[in-house]
Amino acid sequence: KEANKLVEEFMLLTNKRVAKIFSKQKKSIYRVHDLPKEEKLVALERVVKNLGYKQKFENLRNIHRNINNLLEQVDKTPEKNLIDTLVIRSMNKAKYSTINIGHFGLSFEKYTHFTSPIRRYPDIIVHRDLQKILSNNSQNNPNLEKECVYLSAREELATKAERSSIKFMQVKYMSSKINKKYIGVISGIMERGVFIEIKENKCEGFVRAKDIPGDYYVFNEKEFLMFGRNTKEEYRLGDEVLVQVKGVNEQKKQIDFLLLEKV
Repeated sequence: KEANKLVEEFMLLTNKRVAKIFSKQKKSIYRVHDLPKEEKLVALERVVKNLGYKQKFENLRNIHRNINNLLEQVDKTPEKNLIDTLVIRSMNKAKYSTINIGHFGLSFEKYTHFTSPIRRYPDIIVHRDLQKILSNNSQNNPNLEKECVYLSAREELATKAERSSIKFMQVKYMSSKINKKYIGVISGIMERGVFIEIKENKCEGFVRAKDIPGDYYVFNEKEFLMFGRNTKEEYRLGDEVLVQVKGVNEQKKQIDFLLLEKV
């Protein structure tokens, strides 16, 4: 709602303002986000080109504008969720550091985490350091960069735990849907096979390359697709397919599909 967006904007402005204070005092921690890696941008450009979009990402000075233009173009299209996901995957992970390199994702020169002390310990550190500045306390923490590395690692671990728990509950849910058919979207491709996300419930499963019907399929890494050696049939990211739930493995948190046909 509009009220949520207003609060978000004030939170961003607050975090920017506190980071600006820190930059003058040369102390405390920043929330930093590096530029995307070139190889990831090349892969993103190749995939969106196959989907009919002509965005180029080789000029890092225009990268924000080009990505925003792409996201505007795909708004309310069938491939929106897919391209949103691909753009996120092309980004580096944000982290904590005493060395400010800016925040690429937000396009801010200075940024920190000040506004969520209930959920994040780094915000507590930022509050303490701001209090020191306001109290004219010049005492520095010599272990601050080590703490940044530790907190970034714990954040990554927490994110993995969250994803793992979601995947486990998806597998539990799909265990009662064996043999049921769904429309899905190809969300990932690798040499072993393809990942497919069901449109109805967002559960993601896997189809082995050798189980794709009608031909012997090989992975084309350059074009990022599965290619039928004899039929020339192609399976690309974003293609809609009909799948049947083959089975689940709760220990491995894995859902197996049978790919029936393209939609």
